[in-house]
Amino acid sequence: VRCCPLRARPLPAIAAVRPFMSRRDLAGLGDSNVIEEGRSRRRSSVSVAPPDSKSDSGQSDSDNEPSLTSARGPKKGRASGAANGAEASASKSGRTPARASGATKEGTSRRKSGAQLDGDAEVDEFDLKPRRLEQCFGENPLLLSISIDSFLERYSADGAAAVLELATSLMNASGLPDASLTIADADVDDEEEVLEALITNNTCERLVDEAQERMIFVEPYPLADKKTGKRHLKDLTALWRQLIDKTQHEVLFDGVLFPWVIEWMCAMSQSRHRGVRHTGTEAGMALMVRMTELAVELATQATAKQRQASKPGKKGGAGMAAILKEEVQKLQENETALEEMVTAAFTGLFVERYRDRAEEVRASCLSALGRVMQLHPSMFLADTYLKYLGWSLSDMAAAVRAASLSQLSAVYTAHGAAEEICRVDGKPVSGAERLLNFTRRFESRFIEMTRDVDAKVAVEAIKFIDLLHDLDLLADKAQAVSEVVRVMRNNEPSQLKALVPLVNKQMEAGAAGPPSSGKRKGKKGAAGGAASQPIVQLASYAWDTAGGEAEKMPEVCLKMALAMSDKQPLLLDWTGYTDLLLGEALDDAAEHLQGALLYLMSAGAVFVNSIKEPATPRKKRALADQDERALALSAELGRSLTELLEKYGAQREALPALLGLVGQLRLRGAQAALKGPAFGSLLEQLEACFFKHNDATSIALCAGAWSELMQQPGAPTLEEQARARFRKLSSKLVAALKPLDAHTKKKPTAPFAFDEAAIAMSRLARLVTVQPQAAAAALKPIDGLGERLVAAVEARKEQRAPADGGLVACTTLLLQLETTVLCAAFSEVYDEPSEAVLEKRDDLLLLLGRALHAPSAAVARLAAALLAWLLQSTCSIEKGSGASEEAEEAEGGTP
Repeated sequence: VRCCPLRARPLPAIAAVRPFMSRRDLAGLGDSNVIEEGRSRRRSSVSVAPPDSKSDSGQSDSDNEPSLTSARGPKKGRASGAANGAEASASKSGRTPARASGATKEGTSRRKSGAQLDGDAEVDEFDLKPRRLEQCFGENPLLLSISIDSFLERYSADGAAAVLELATSLMNASGLPDASLTIADADVDDEEEVLEALITNNTCERLVDEAQERMIFVEPYPLADKKTGKRHLKDLTALWRQLIDKTQHEVLFDGVLFPWVIEWMCAMSQSRHRGVRHTGTEAGMALMVRMTELAVELATQATAKQRQASKPGKKGGAGMAAILKEEVQKLQENETALEEMVTAAFTGLFVERYRDRAEEVRASCLSALGRVMQLHPSMFLADTYLKYLGWSLSDMAAAVRAASLSQLSAVYTAHGAAEEICRVDGKPVSGAERLLNFTRRFESRFIEMTRDVDAKVAVEAIKFIDLLHDLDLLADKAQAVSEVVRVMRNNEPSQLKALVPLVNKQMEAGAAGPPSSGKRKGKKGAAGGAASQPIVQLASYAWDTAGGEAEKMPEVCLKMALAMSDKQPLLLDWTGYTDLLLGEALDDAAEHLQGALLYLMSAGAVFVNSIKEPATPRKKRALADQDERALALSAELGRSLTELLEKYGAQREALPALLGLVGQLRLRGAQAALKGPAFGSLLEQLEACFFKHNDATSIALCAGAWSELMQQPGAPTLEEQARARFRKLSSKLVAALKPLDAHTKKKPTAPFAFDEAAIAMSRLARLVTVQPQAAAAALKPIDGLGERLVAAVEARKEQRAPADGGLVACTTLLLQLETTVLCAAFSEVYDEPSEAVLEKRDDLLLLLGRALHAPSAAVARLAAALLAWLLQSTCSIEKGSGASEEAEEAEGGTP
């Protein structure tokens, strides 16, 4: 059964080949008799392995396990004599060949590991005697070279046996360690018909069937082994490269060895055994790539010699010109022979296996095709071959899609801008002309793959679209880039990083003018249209990525800053941000766009302030640049933050980003800009922002901003000024509660506007969490308010009136506030707490116990939670004093 389109030629008489080993290699063998013994081997030998190979039991391979086909009975003529000679040799040494059925005695399967693939006894790694080719995998690279030389010596003596030996090595390397193919397996007498009879699909399947029957195979097969698979593939590729390199002057073009090897690889690639199929395909692809490289080298040599022969007045005259022409003709003939073998490998291997059910086989085929396209564009850079890469873009396996995109990127990079890759009718043809039709046909698929479910494939597709844009091969560049940029909505860091070049291109194409003149005051539209500013476009991208949800903006913008800041400096242009935000260009813009700009600036500030210690000296320069940007940020915030708070402090959507900038302000780096009344103005605007919002989230954000300002080292004067302003703010909030305190002292059941008092109480409760001790002093004017509020709630029950929502809110907030202050006081105590603190604790416990019976369910639930929190916080502090109390109680005293 023939599967290779390259028709095998009859086996000619092979002339003696010159030695392939140098004296140095021969000296490394240690035993020069091995070469002579290999030369003198008879063609009737059953085993084609080197004579020094041993099996696991110390016997030769022919003794330990006979050929998988030897059970069919004796051969005719010389083959039968060879088999009888092997048996005689075995009996002479006292050993009996094992039968095929003996391998599976009592149903037990014998499976060999990857380490037993060679089937021989262990040998010293420094022993450089020739071995079978597959036994050299994972060993000293010199051993492979020596073994190839020894194989070629055997090939010069017996071509058919050497071809079968190479076929056996391939089968052994695919996970069938005991598979063997020898001349004795052929049912023909004529030596020239041996290869015709054995190099077939049927023979390959028979070897697989017999290995499965005897359960002698490697699991997993070598190429699939996770630990050694990559090394095995590397060695397999090195084998064919070295074999071609060593035979490129004579044997490569004899029409015997490599045509039959390709024929056998095609047979292996159609096997139902995955290991055999995978190994045959990988070996065939490696052979195809190396032959293509060699064909290109020969074409280059032929061109150089032809140019040399055509020069007039060449030294040597007409005789030298005739010699050069003869050499050119020989090179061209060899090139044609190589291209025929490459075409045979492509048709017999690639075309059959690029749709294989194993994704590793498909990816291998595509990688080899991309490689030969890069090497030999005049032969392979055509729609006839490109279509296979295009079809594979829709493969169900992500690894195959990624391999296809990777090879396409390499091909377009190598030849997309080439002015001439070949000539048609004497006219040069550029790479873009060869690729244009294919690009138009699959352009929509390229764009679709930027939204692939696999992130790696999507990144490769984005990079490929950028490459097509640079090569000017897209039908509509603006439309394509616009569709690809929508991928930002995935918010995947790797995709964001890959999108930077395309985003830059779109911003350059859409910009109507320079970003900003730097003037913050001027006529409307002076900035040349806010929507066209590159940084505004980035903010718009961020808003679209977040889906229009302000809650997602911090995460989205931070990922953009982390992924894109290295290649997009606008994200860290603090002056550009503030000039645009404080100018009039954005006055007519949508509120969400202004907020998006603030979020981008805040994310960039978080990025530059997150400086870590350099892990390696190479990162020191990058960290130094980042530190420099952080200082520039603090200086710019010191100049502009007051105005930003004044202009955008009332916007609910922009408030988190704005207060995030306050948290990123480093007072040490902004001292020069905050001299004199500048810092006071900043604190005043922050306080005003605190009173502009009534919702709990905004109040908590403002309290967090105060906390950040009061906990920064390096600027003690500014820090103390912030603490003083904080105490003043606390006193102002307590003063707002005096009307409530006065009301509860007179008539707690009288009508009162509790809502305003509840808002002031909420603000005070948030500030207390920031600096409990600083706020504790301000609470003295309202001592006893908690008891009166609980009494007011109880009075509502006596009057059989529903509890007022504002009253309940004030009560719960005040109970929470007092508990927070007391727990903070206990947390700062390292010894026994003072009498005042203990007295305050006892009073609060009584108050919470009273609140447990309040008619309002909200007050009762909160009182229970606060009581548990208070007990848990104070028990650990009083653990030491509790022991003495227990001792006192044991003596009969009262604790």
